[in-house]
Amino acid sequence: MPRRTGNVAMWNGQQGKPTETRELIIPAQCSQGHALTPMTVHVRVTGACRNSPGGNIHGWECVACLRVDLWRAHYGRNAPVPEDVLTEDQFGIQKNAQATPGRLAVWCERVLFLADKQFSDYPLDRTKRAAA
Repeated sequence: MPRRTGNVAMWNGQQGKPTETRELIIPAQCSQGHALTPMTVHVRVTGACRNSPGGNIHGWECVACLRVDLWRAHYGRNAPVPEDVLTEDQFGIQKNAQATPGRLAVWCERVLFLADKQFSDYPLDRTKRAAA
């Protein structure tokens, strides 16, 4: 069974060390069929913090798969997962995607989602996202 972890950074179809000019390409769906958007993906970044927003991208994880794993660990392996646990409005953009209030981190520009929406398409403030 495919797992949510182990997704390595793919740079234009090839594995390798990240550079400033390459993009991490995230498919439209994970192996379990969850839609992958900036709200439902955690990008593995090192060296990205408020003082150093650049960071090195090392891969990604599907947060919906993580939620399914946690739900089933708690309620049983075959327990049905309620749809409201997996709706996009229950997710948030990862915290280190915001370099300063209202500004995306530099590494967000190097991530390309094959689904239609990118990091820049979402308001960083949760209250503004709910109103949109």
